[in-house]
Amino acid sequence: MAAKDYPYHLDIEVYYRDIDVMGHVNNTVYFSYMEIVRVKFLSELMQRDIMTDPTTIAASSTCDYKSEALCGEILTIGIGIAEIGNKSMTMIYRIDAQDGRLVATGKTVQVWYNHAKKQSSPVPEHFRKRVAEFQGDWRPE
Repeated sequence: MAAKDYPYHLDIEVYYRDIDVMGHVNNTVYFSYMEIVRVKFLSELMQRDIMTDPTTIAASSTCDYKSEALCGEILTIGIGIAEIGNKSMTMIYRIDAQDGRLVATGKTVQVWYNHAKKQSSPVPEHFRKRVAEFQGDWRPE
């Protein structure tokens, strides 16, 4: 399944600032790419700006690197919600280059969080329904 086949995807250009001394995208930059697409996806999914009204915090982030990405390339980052638990959800990512090669895969666990009370809280039912509507019958590989 290509990144463009995920419930939400975004194209990001690799800039010079993303490159390390080895001439390819630095490993830490992929987490920024995943964050960019996650914020846009959740904002669209929830139909509000989650930058000004956050609902989740990251509990875990992983990235598996498959091939290098170079300056000037356009990467497509796909994202989908693979699982929703009581207070958290697992989001998965796929990053493809324009030539179709797999660049990286990733996963984050987001915890539903009440910032006023400074504690986790249950995932709301309206969010679960919205995810089901948005993602349809999509399932991760």
